Amino acid sequence: MPGGRGHWLARTPLRDADPAQVGSYGLTARLGAGGMGVVYLAAAGNGSPVAVKVLRPELSGDAEFRTRFSREVAALTRVKPTEIAFSGDATNVVTGITWSSWTATGATGTGTSDIDNCVPSCAAASPNYVTATITLSDPVNGRFTQMTETRNGTTTSYTYPGTWAQSAS
Repeated sequence: MPGGRGHWLARTPLRDADPAQVGSYGLTARLGAGGMGVVYLAAAGNGSPVAVKVLRPELSGDAEFRTRFSREVAALTRVKPTEIAFSGDATNVVTGITWSSWTATGATGTGTSDIDNCVPSCAAASPNYVTATITLSDPVNGRFTQMTETRNGTTTSYTYPGTWAQSAS
């Protein structure tokens, strides 16, 4: 993932004893290790970077560990993106998102969207910042698959992964 998202993470190369893959995630580097296990940088099926924690096997029967790990998972589910990029060329980005609601089945937030007039080209266009409302819905395997953006009175819907090419960060 050089040059892409996740390039700023502190990481070290995989060791000979490290797995090359965990489930459907191809591991690319180590992010850290601790009492629970090792955290790896991996690539999801769409190429976006994810962190994968591989737990120490001897902890599986430890009730106290399972309680601590459950708290960690619960805390991670409360992490919400502040930016969503949803086009292949990164020209559709909503930044500074404040979420007014966030549940397992949907979320609504407001942020700032940059509308480019693409004259003479999208890359050279002057930015025009407007308020945008984002609604996320239809979760599949813990990931929202539908997004609706409303800005300047126009509502556009995107389906992941078909027309929502990027990811949340």
